[in-house]
Amino acid sequence: MIVKSKHTSCYGCKLNKNDYCYWFIRPKIIPRDIINNGCKHREAMTDSINTKEIVGYIVNKFDGELL
Repeated sequence: MIVKSKHTSCYGCKLNKNDYCYWFIRPKIIPRDIINNGCKHREAMTDSINTKEIVGYIVNKFDGELL
């Protein structure tokens, strides 16, 4: 079963390191109101995983983000 991430927060983004966004030339701290929503420049750490059905169910049930 392949599970895809539904969320687009900054937590699952390759550009987020210690709550700083490295999309900018000089990294900027990510505001709390943005970190849960992400932005259009997001680069997913993992787009999907191939896993067991139960893991897919848990991710979908709790609207999890794949990291």
